[in-house]
Amino acid sequence: MAYTSPAFRSDKKTVFSLIPAKWTPIPIDKIVVKEEKEKPFRKSDYQRLQNEEKRWARIQHVHSLYKQGYKIAAIKRKLHLSRGTVYADLRLTEKPNHQKDSLYQHYHPLIHALVLDSQTGDQIEQACHSEGYRGSRSTLNKMIAEERRNIGRGKTKAFSFRQKIIQVIWDLKKGDHMERIHQLHPKLLEGFPKIKELDELVQNFRNLFTEKRSEKLVDWLEKYEQIDYPYIQSFIRGIQQDMDAVTLSIQEPWSNGPVEGHVNRLKTIKRMMYGRAGFQVLKNRVLYEF
Repeated sequence: MAYTSPAFRSDKKTVFSLIPAKWTPIPIDKIVVKEEKEKPFRKSDYQRLQNEEKRWARIQHVHSLYKQGYKIAAIKRKLHLSRGTVYADLRLTEKPNHQKDSLYQHYHPLIHALVLDSQTGDQIEQACHSEGYRGSRSTLNKMIAEERRNIGRGKTKAFSFRQKIIQVIWDLKKGDHMERIHQLHPKLLEGFPKIKELDELVQNFRNLFTEKRSEKLVDWLEKYEQIDYPYIQSFIRGIQQDMDAVTLSIQEPWSNGPVEGHVNRLKTIKRMMYGRAGFQVLKNRVLYEF
């Protein structure tokens, strides 16, 4: 499947454009927040907030220069930034959040529901273990306490589901995709109904390869050519410019996967040896059979 990698990248960018990095199921303006005493910051929290403020000031400066007519190269030289950093700053319109997500973040919806159901800590622990939780009880207690505080002051937890949605959409082996996305959070499809359309697009494209139906490629292009996703449109234009190659990649059983694997292995070995040996040693390592 030579063309599934570009399709995956286009789909990933589309998911990232549709779904925010931090998603709150209930709009903030509908939440009633009770007054409570602010907790003292830890040193790490204080440093994180300082870094956020510093980065936000730089982002605002970049936006200001760009509105004044400065080109990307001029902003890069003036602020001593890389071109990629300038582009990244221009894409941001909100203050960044550097707080890292917990490894067990996907258990928060379950804990939230159990806390609302007045379950005890032992009952919550048993339910989480049945769902695959392997963390410590102290970590679980912190999550339970956090959910109880959020419920007490009417605050809704913000979730990060981008990567999990991409994994579900590109997984052909496990069950109904919409059911699995619903399991991530009951309100996810309600908040982002375009996920279903994107999943259908991806599955129809992959079916062209699994079923070897190259004659259906034109129908797929006509169906999704006007879709309102810029990255998907760019991918479709690339296919239209190289129709013969795409058609053959669907018809034939061969794949460029082994070639890509060897290229990846070569790059890995080369980077491991950077500055340590010459070409002959690199050649010997590449040709060596384990």
